[in-house]
Amino acid sequence: MIIMIKKIVLVAMLLTSVQFMMAQNDVITGTIIDSETKDAVCGAVITMANNKVVTDIDGRFSIPSDNSRGTITCTYIGYKSLSIDVFKGQNLGVIEMKII
Repeated sequence: MIIMIKKIVLVAMLLTSVQFMMAQNDVITGTIIDSETKDAVCGAVITMANNKVVTDIDGRFSIPSDNSRGTITCTYIGYKSLSIDVFKGQNLGVIEMKII
């Protein structure tokens, strides 16, 4: 009986970890920089559907994606807004924003 309980607990843990790992692929990541100075743009707003995040001090962001494809919008005061087509789990790398 104890062995059976241990097996059930082990299977439950494995299923939970697989679900957690799959959820990691639902995130779109990238870094926003100034196109002229190449400095990080801290505080830029990244929007996708009903999700909104702000870039950190290094210009990095990570935003959840509800759909397999979509569009993110990057905005920051004094910069031209960007719209980028993306897919679930995509790493956009470095995105350059231009001053208006």
